[in-house]
Amino acid sequence: DTTLYGRMNLSVDIVDNG
Repeated sequence: DTTLYGRMNLSVDIVDNG
């Protein structure tokens, strides 16, 4: 999830985790 957290997200999304 490339939202407000960027790379500090605890999601399982290996798409655009920037």
